Amino acid sequence: MVYWEIMSDTQEGRLGFRGEAVRIVRETSPPLLRRTLTGKLESLLPNVERVEIPNASHMMHEQNPIGFNQAVLAFLYRHTA
Repeated sequence: MVYWEIMSDTQEGRLGFRGEAVRIVRETSPPLLRRTLTGKLESLLPNVERVEIPNASHMMHEQNPIGFNQAVLAFLYRHTA
């Protein structure tokens, strides 16, 4: 099954995940991707935080490792007991 088909068949709340989540996106994401896939994923996760990594594309952990690490560590810090 194609990834886009999976996403279009998924109903809101169907994922069943209710924990905290972080959605790390790249600054250079194509506009179509930002409007469709990113929005759909975020609508399926009720407690999602979206963080955009500047100056990065698909390999954001390599292209901006400081920004990526700061985003992950900040999320963990806020949501760890």
